[in-house]
Amino acid sequence: MIAVVYDACPRSYSDGLWWERTKFGNTAILSCPEHALGKASRVCDDALGGWQAPDLFNCTSKAFLNLRRTVRVYSDPRASEWKLVLMTLLLFQLGHMEKSELSINSFVAVKVADDLWKAANETSNLLGSDVLIAEELTQRLLDYEANQTGLNLTHSQDKDYIFVSMKNLYDFFF
Repeated sequence: MIAVVYDACPRSYSDGLWWERTKFGNTAILSCPEHALGKASRVCDDALGGWQAPDLFNCTSKAFLNLRRTVRVYSDPRASEWKLVLMTLLLFQLGHMEKSELSINSFVAVKVADDLWKAANETSNLLGSDVLIAEELTQRLLDYEANQTGLNLTHSQDKDYIFVSMKNLYDFFF
């Protein structure tokens, strides 16, 4: 038996998720599709014709999860040394620790740029959080490099650093 629905958006499949019937004026919230973590939302609006496009901006692709942890490490100077070790275990060898924060050095810069490139290539459609993570890490890498001189410049220690960094920027924004 087919039921006609007049007061809600019907159950619907979009962007890898089944959206349950939702009353007009409400927002449905689901866990992100299987390739990502976070929460997705979708508005059911009678005035706009029913279901609106799903919003996956708060979803993070699995390939970007370790990079998100890296952003948190650089953003939280009060993090404990143990927390830093756990958060960065898969990303780098821990280098110099100052005041409980991980400092960027040439090795870390090369590793983060490489991990960023790999994450972008493993992800077919970048989600909102992916772009924010990439932007934050790219900005931190550029800030680090801008404050170096001579042989401390990362690109003087790794011949592919500029290529990988610029390729990351191009891949993300073009």
